[in-house]
Amino acid sequence: MKKRFSLSCLLLLLVASLLFTSCGRADRLTYDKEAEGYVRRGDGVVYQKAPTAYRAVRINKDRVLATIKSDDLETPLYAVCNADGSTCMDSSVWMADEDYNVYYVKGTKLPTLAELAPTEVQIVQVSTISYSVGEVKDASQISTMLYCYQSGEAFSYTDSSCTFRLNDPKRNDLYFSSDENGLYYVLLLYRYEDDVYLTDDVEDPASFTPKYNRPYQLEEYNGKTYVKYNLGKNFMYDRTTRMCYPVDGLLDSYFAS
Repeated sequence: MKKRFSLSCLLLLLVASLLFTSCGRADRLTYDKEAEGYVRRGDGVVYQKAPTAYRAVRINKDRVLATIKSDDLETPLYAVCNADGSTCMDSSVWMADEDYNVYYVKGTKLPTLAELAPTEVQIVQVSTISYSVGEVKDASQISTMLYCYQSGEAFSYTDSSCTFRLNDPKRNDLYFSSDENGLYYVLLLYRYEDDVYLTDDVEDPASFTPKYNRPYQLEEYNGKTYVKYNLGKNFMYDRTTRMCYPVDGLLDSYFAS
């Protein structure tokens, strides 16, 4: 009887061990230059790292889904979930590391900011220890932010005719999110002390038509006419498009002293 009991216990432990091993085994990903991504061992599925505009809202550390093998380092990847953890995205497609960087199956369409249908925007102060300075939950205000981004005029941060480069802005991060999705779309908010201007040549002042729907003035310099557009002080900046979107006055109340 004692021998049979010992054998039964041994079999149960063996089965439990096998189940734990099979359930807890994480896929191994290795970077492949030709594939332009991280290849999963076994089936060859390729994962790419999403642009920095995309961040995971929350990660589930209860189980490691995969690990990225690089030299002697292994980076664990976890499930991507919404803020309260009630909904997780398809873990065979979406994963994130401990720094909330997002990885997704190559060929999967990344949602645009509008497609995320954001219902909240966290305004984060970027410093040694980042912290929230406010939450935008008003639907009309969020809608205006989306309009400025999608349909408003955009300007290049690197344009030599802009005075962006002559100013040192204050920076915040804008984390757009929805209740149902596990992804943030992050825009930067640049706030300047002085107005930013864009200067352009004017070929014929008599027939001049403004290119942008911004306040402007015509100026003469060395016998030539220029137009000087006032772009305002505050801009959302997308690191993916590398464009700035004016939002003057829209978020001023969150920074009132």
